[in-house]
Amino acid sequence: MKITGVIVEDEESSVKILEHYLSKYDKISISGVFSNAVDARIFLLTNNIDVIFLDIDLPDMSGFELLRSLSYKPMIIFTTSHRDFALKSFNYNVVDYLVKPLSRNNLERAIVKLFNRFSTMLTDDHSENHHSVIRLTINNCEENISTDTIRYIQSYGNYVKIFESFSYRLASSTTHGILKLLPKKKFLRIHKSYIVNMDFIVSVNKSDVILTGGDVLPIGVSYKKYLDSNY
Repeated sequence: MKITGVIVEDEESSVKILEHYLSKYDKISISGVFSNAVDARIFLLTNNIDVIFLDIDLPDMSGFELLRSLSYKPMIIFTTSHRDFALKSFNYNVVDYLVKPLSRNNLERAIVKLFNRFSTMLTDDHSENHHSVIRLTINNCEENISTDTIRYIQSYGNYVKIFESFSYRLASSTTHGILKLLPKKKFLRIHKSYIVNMDFIVSVNKSDVILTGGDVLPIGVSYKKYLDSNY
């Protein structure tokens, strides 16, 4: 399982250093590089990632403001020129706090911490989500659905179709809303209209995902790189 991340940094020299060192790790996949927090926020609102390499002093919106605007808590490796924010940084899911100029030793130390934290999270996710249940409104009634039985989810206006073994249920939600409830290590958005349970994937080609039972789901162009990184 790869660790997905983004770099949010407005200093080109720091971006180059991060990209250079991170490229040496096959288990880290950088999904995007942003020079400001506003563009990063737009991406992060619809893409759950594992780690942000984050500067604090950014144009228009600070790194801290960006984190407060998110509905989930990715791991954070701060990359900043400011020593004074170190204590404040620990209000967030911080893995390490790197003060510029970035050095090889400090980055390697941070990556070791990142892998250790990620490994712990995977263990916790397995124990908590092995038989996890989500609660959704179906036919005006609240129902519990085991995430283990969900094969895929399809957008249907202000609703979603939840496909299980041989049928589907229509729930009052959106794909964006339901994605927040699902175990992120198990479910992946492959298209603006589809979320798939990776346990049911049989094969992947350039344009489609084939599931057990023969279902063929389209891969959105903008989502293909996330599928490549996770499957």
